[in-house]
Amino acid sequence: PLVSKAHYVKAIRERDYIYLKAESPLFEEHWKRTLATLAELRDYLRARNVSLVLVLIPDHVQLDRELQREFLSVIGAAPDRYDFEKPQKLLRVWCATNGVRLLDLLPVFQADADPRRLYFTNDYHLTAAGHQLTAGAIAPVLRKL
Repeated sequence: PLVSKAHYVKAIRERDYIYLKAESPLFEEHWKRTLATLAELRDYLRARNVSLVLVLIPDHVQLDRELQREFLSVIGAAPDRYDFEKPQKLLRVWCATNGVRLLDLLPVFQADADPRRLYFTNDYHLTAAGHQLTAGAIAPVLRKL
């Protein structure tokens, strides 16, 4: 591991607002900026007759239940305060509303026999296995386009 588990959990804490069920000003600010960026990208590509495919690659904490439990324990939070699938849920709605093709890899990663092998230890970056799984899911969609 490049960092300790404690350091990694702290890094998750710094961005945990994206998983909180309750809205927060920080989340609202970032979500508003995300929606504006996505709309600008959508419009730019549509004007050029280019298809947009939004690929959602899950975060390590979304898959690793042990990591979720440790994170919640360290910060002293109840599990019902968090929805670790919130980003995907919101982006699914945006894509459906805006006619944007979506490839959500969360179910693909969840179906892996050992999802923890897809990320480096104490790191949210994908391993070679994670990249291989991602490429295997994306390639057929791109071939169809």
